[in-house]
Amino acid sequence: MEEVNHIIDYKGPVSSETIDVLISQLKKEKKEYGLKIMPYKKIITILIEALENVFKYTSTLPNYQYLKPKYNPVFTVMHVNGNFEINIGNPILKKDVEALNRRLELIKHLDDEQLKDLYIETIKNGQFSSQGGAGLGFIKMARIAEKHFDFNFQEVDEELSFFNMKITLTE
Repeated sequence: MEEVNHIIDYKGPVSSETIDVLISQLKKEKKEYGLKIMPYKKIITILIEALENVFKYTSTLPNYQYLKPKYNPVFTVMHVNGNFEINIGNPILKKDVEALNRRLELIKHLDDEQLKDLYIETIKNGQFSSQGGAGLGFIKMARIAEKHFDFNFQEVDEELSFFNMKITLTE
């Protein structure tokens, strides 16, 4: 039988204050669930990287207000049968789906050394997007999760899709 414990279950707009609140919540849950230090460090790093990505990206979306609350970003952390599952979701412009899909497929299929090289190369070349990111957060999350992640895009309307990412961490 599947044993599931919800550690964090958040749906709503993401701001710097939200990130602070969720970090505090994770710290509190660390004590309550008796999280060991290594999974806790991995989860908190992924939490920060993922929510900063969501915050930076969604703040640039035109007409973002009309999406709320139906397409608000989501962030969950669950303990499932000895593993941790982290789920992240946010609206994304359809025009950005192809590039993000390509980037994540590349990241997913690189070995550890290639992933490290891509991280360093991205920093050196300063290949930053209009949102200020270079995909470093995704590379960092993939390295932490040892590339145990899946993702998909669900169509919302003619302009938007919803990006979902599931990261699995072994204890």
